[in-house]
Formats: sequence, structure tokens, C-alpha cells
Amino acid sequence: MLVLALIVVVWVLPDGGGANRPRRTTEPGTSRTSAIPRHSEPATRVILGVESSLVPWHLSAPLSRMVVEPSTGLDLTVLGGYDGAASADGVFDLDTATGSLNLTGNLAVPTHDAAGALLGNLDLVIGGGDTTSDALVQELKPGPSAATAAEIGKLPSPRSDCDAVSIGQTVYVVGGYDGTNGDATVLATDDGRSYRSVATLPVPVRYPAVAVLGGNIYVFGGDAAGGRRSGEAIPDIQRVDPQTGSAVVLGSMPEAFEGASAVTVAGDIYVAGGDTSSAATATTTSSTIWAFDPLTRTMLRAGVLSVAVSNAGIAVIGTTTWVIGGESEGVPVSTVQRFRTDPRSELARIPG
Repeated sequence: MLVLALIVVVWVLPDGGGANRPRRTTEPGTSRTSAIPRHSEPATRVILGVESSLVPWHLSAPLSRMVVEPSTGLDLTVLGGYDGAASADGVFDLDTATGSLNLTGNLAVPTHDAAGALLGNLDLVIGGGDTTSDALVQELKPGPSAATAAEIGKLPSPRSDCDAVSIGQTVYVVGGYDGTNGDATVLATDDGRSYRSVATLPVPVRYPAVAVLGGNIYVFGGDAAGGRRSGEAIPDIQRVDPQTGSAVVLGSMPEAFEGASAVTVAGDIYVAGGDTSSAATATTTSSTIWAFDPLTRTMLRAGVLSVAVSNAGIAVIGTTTWVIGGESEGVPVSTVQRFRTDPRSELARIPG
């Protein structure tokens, strides 16, 4: 069943202060990756709404908090995750044309809540954990042959509940915590083995939604990992310039959420799902798909997921965004959803 996009403009974000989580600009067969060198935001932009649907097939079992990356053709690679009881170590090839799901390998160490990224033709699984946070970095070449991931290095300290994005040939690790304290350090690696600090988030967060646009890293919401809001979903939007090391809070979103998923499709950032929660309220899973306009710092309501999910795997193939599994009200699900930009609907742009 198709769900038509909602074309509603909401909230203009205020200017924020302060200094110092593949496919950001989408290329066929890539995920959360940007090749744009630096600040190249146009003077005006048309942002499209999206059309969402629930595909007729699903995963063989509920799964959330996994790494999902594009493989070859219309396939995705699904690595690790959480089945509702424990961390998984399976590596699966998912054919999005047929729904066929085949075991192709295993992680060296079971994990969930890890960051994932493509580095060349290799899948990186960075950090994560099982009963405790881990610093381990695992590497696996996607493909039909069964293989076990190699342990290729370690982060400077344990980190889980984080995200990773790529700009060119560099992978950046954003957000997370070590099991006790939030980690605000944004790390960069060119080989998956050695990591360097490039910036510090003004607000340390776990479970952020992270995307790249114009050479900048945008960090949406998350669970505050420290301070007076610690343990609560927050509405902050943070922007990191990895070239200069600057990091600022741009403003607030219309709602606070954690565990959402962000991608960049055709030069626009879309943020889907997530949990809204605080110390005083119960967790509620969102189905909203937001679009972000960096010129006006405006969040636009772009569409609705067929199933409200948080902590889902997400990847882009061509112009289709795939939302794999996730959790609904804290319970892992096996659903597979997709959304595409809808050229029939333009999100109105209101000057900031």
C-alpha cells in the first residue's frame, strides 16, 4: 500500500550558538556518502516530498540495530543487529528485487548498535557491543561467498550507539558512548585501522541520525549523553565541518527524537522514524519522514512511513531509500519499507 507524502511546512529553526550518524549525496549503489568537497549549498532549492510503501516480503525474523550497506546491483548487506534477546553475528545478502535473504558470512564478534560504513569495496562495522560497549573494528568484503569478518583495529575507546558517514574516501564516526559516558569526539579514518579526532560535538548524544550535505556532517536529535537532559531524546540539530573542526548547534527540530535514520537523496537530507521520549513520558515511535532545508534551517514534513520504526537499518540504492527492520515501541520488527522522492509534490520553501 502506498502512502502519499504529506506536504506540510513546519517550524523554522532558530539560529543556534556554540562551537566546538550508505548515501549523503546519492550515487547508484552507494549509501550515505558524499563526494561534495565543501560548502556548496545553492541559493534556492526545491525539496520533494516522498512516497512510502511497505513491501510484500519481510525479514525471516525481527531484527533491529544492525548495519545495512549497499552491495551489488539491487542487493543490500545486513550485518549483525539485535533480535530482541541478544546480539547477532550473521551477515546476509538481501535482494531487494525478490526479498531473497541469504546468509553469506559472519562477524568475528556479534554486535549491535555499531556504526557502519563503506570504505572502498569493504564494509566496516565500527564499535557497537553486546553486554558492554566495544572498541573493535571489523571488516568484510560483501559478496555471495561465506566469510568471517576480520578484526582490523580498534577505536581509541569503546563506543556504541554511534553512527558513521563517508565523505570521499574518509569515514567519520559520530555520537555514542562508552557504556557510561557520552563521547563527543568526532573521529575520522582513511583505512579503518587508525582514527583521529577532527571535531567535538557541542552536545554529546547517543542514537543520533547523521547525514552529509555540502561537505558538512549534520547530526539530528539523539539521546543526550550527559548534562541536565541526560537520558532524554533531544531536538537539537548540530553541524560539523570536518575540514575546519568547527561544530555548532543550529537550532531545534519540531520534536525531539532518538534512534531515527537519516540519508541524503539527490542532494536533500531526509530523516525517518525514531523514538520520542523523556524522563517524564513513555516512549513513542514516530512514523514521520522529515526533510531538512539547510538554507532556512527549516524542517519540512515530507511523508509518513507505513510502519513507525526506530533503530532501523537504512541504505539507498539509486533513488530508493530502504528501511530495514527496526523497533516499534521498543519491540524488534521484520518489516521492510521503502520511500522515493515524489516529483508530483514539492515541499513549499519559506524563507527563514
